[in-house]
Amino acid sequence: MDRSVSRSFRIFFLATGLVVISGILIIAFRVSGPQSKIKGDSLPKAIQSLDRRMQQKMHAMNRMLVTQNGLKGPLFLTSSIRFEGQVFQTTVSPEWNALPRHTKKLILKTVLENYRSSRQQRLKQPGEPTIIFLENNKKVAVHTILEDIIH
Repeated sequence: MDRSVSRSFRIFFLATGLVVISGILIIAFRVSGPQSKIKGDSLPKAIQSLDRRMQQKMHAMNRMLVTQNGLKGPLFLTSSIRFEGQVFQTTVSPEWNALPRHTKKLILKTVLENYRSSRQQRLKQPGEPTIIFLENNKKVAVHTILEDIIH
């Protein structure tokens, strides 16, 4: 009988310890997750500022792509910032299909670097953003923390 009581106490203490450690880890991960340091009324203003900055950068990239790559018109048509700055989404023209794959990778990387630095400055938001390029409501390029997908 002593053995079974002793064993039951050990199992009880191990289970309690696991629950406590799990709770501590959950709280630690929630606190350290990527969150904007800007809260309340100033967050929409910061997102608008980020949106204006990205519009300027996309316009400059359009001009560069037209002059250097001989595109007939702008590559980037519209853009939006979603999920409090976590996602930058832009619509590309059908000329995306005419670009070579290495140029597409370079464009995605450039947009990512521009957005990452602007987001850090405007929103004080760490972490890796997601970048999505759409053509006719179809994803043609996506950057996530795990991989880059280019069609």
